[in-house]
Formats: sequence, C-alpha cells, structure tokens
Amino acid sequence: MLWSSLINLAALTVAEAHLNVHNSPLEVRDATLQVTLEPVLSDRVAEVSATIKNSGSSDLNLLKVGTILDDKLPVQRVLIADDLGNHVPFRGIEPSIRYDALKPSHFQLLPAGESLNITIDPAKVHLFEKSGTYSVTAQGLIPAALAPLTDFSHPAIAFKSNTVSIEVDADAAASRLVTAALVERTNLQPGCNETTLDASTKSLSNCQALALAAAADAADPASKRFVEYFRTNSSEARDVVVARFRSVAEECGTTDTG
Repeated sequence: MLWSSLINLAALTVAEAHLNVHNSPLEVRDATLQVTLEPVLSDRVAEVSATIKNSGSSDLNLLKVGTILDDKLPVQRVLIADDLGNHVPFRGIEPSIRYDALKPSHFQLLPAGESLNITIDPAKVHLFEKSGTYSVTAQGLIPAALAPLTDFSHPAIAFKSNTVSIEVDADAAASRLVTAALVERTNLQPGCNETTLDASTKSLSNCQALALAAAADAADPASKRFVEYFRTNSSEARDVVVARFRSVAEECGTTDTG
C-alpha cells in the first residue's frame, strides 16, 4: 500500500523536475546525454547556460514539460547549494503530467551527435536567503522517445552535469522569485471550519508519514519494491527518488508555509 499510495508522487521524480505522473515510463537507461553548465555573464541574476549533447546513436525526442528543458513552468531545473553544502530552498511547483495527453510540441528533438543550448535562471524558483557564492548542478532523468515517435518505449535517460559557481545578490535574486501564484499551495485558510481543519491536518500528517517511509524504503539497496517500480537499482536513481520523497514530506509537514 505504501508504494501504491505514493508512486504517483515519484514515478517521474527521477526525471529532473520531480513530477507526479500517470502512465509514466519507469524504465531507466544509462546516460546518453551530456550536460555541461557554464555561468552566464549578464545583467540578470544567477543565470547559467546548459549545453545538452546527445552522445548516443539514435535521434531522440526529449520531454520538455517538467524537466530541465521546461522554460514555461516554474519547475526545478538545477540544484543549488551554498558554500556549506546546504541546498537552497526550492519555491516552484511539482507538476502532474498525463502522458496520454502529451502533444508533439511538448518534446524537443535532439539528433544523435548534436547539442542544444538553454539558459536557466535559478533565482526564479530558489530562495537565496543571503548573498554569496553558490554551486549549481543539473542532475536527474529526462523521459525520451526515439524520434520521430513520441511514445515512451525508449527508457528515460539519466544525466548529471558538472558543477559551476555563481555569485548571487540575494536582494536582486528575491525580485525575480516567482511566488505570487504559489504561496498558498498548502496554507490552511483562516475561514476553514473545525471539521475541514481537522481533515486537512490529518491528510497532511498522513502524507508526511507515507513520504518519509517511502524515502526510507527507496534508500534501501535491498528494496525489491523500488526495482519493481523504477526498473533500476542504481544509486543515482535512488538518490533522486529519496530526495523527492523527502521534499514531499517537508511540504506536507507544515500548514503555514508553501
């Protein structure tokens, strides 16, 4: 029941953006994508450039929605850490995707041997509480289809970039944070009655307990359930799933913040 209750929260969390999905491709293959980050010198705050190369022998259609390629939704495209190694809080969204509703426009074609470049502004979805030097890394999976198809018979592709350093002005970064539509995601509104409040707090408590238990199971290399759902026993995939479940637990552990 634990995994069946939470698998929709993490089936695509191993894909960089951490998604809740329906009919998701759970099989994982070794990296055929090379991701290289570079700091961007511009008048904007904390931007990085990512070069993504298809080092495999097949043309790929890469899913854009909710992944490192998504420049529309406020999703987590990179991981940020301060000079002490502490992760900078993510303040974006975890979109839920229906695979049977995807359109060709939701994919990015990347022919074999070719590269594409994207620019990422981490300040839009990360809360920089102080100015200073931060490290930036891109890591996760991207669901992929063999071009020209857009179905996921091809396994999701794992990737991990190099780490680069960026200088961040906390005040300038705060002005770029996209939070207006996100602040009330789990806040309990003052007008809810006692019955609604009780149901809401119990639901959040159950969510936190399930997420923590799932994180513990995912961290266990001997877990057969993890292999059953994700079709891999790699430590990289486990680390991503564990991190996502812990984020779910953190999100469900409060009634007065995001």
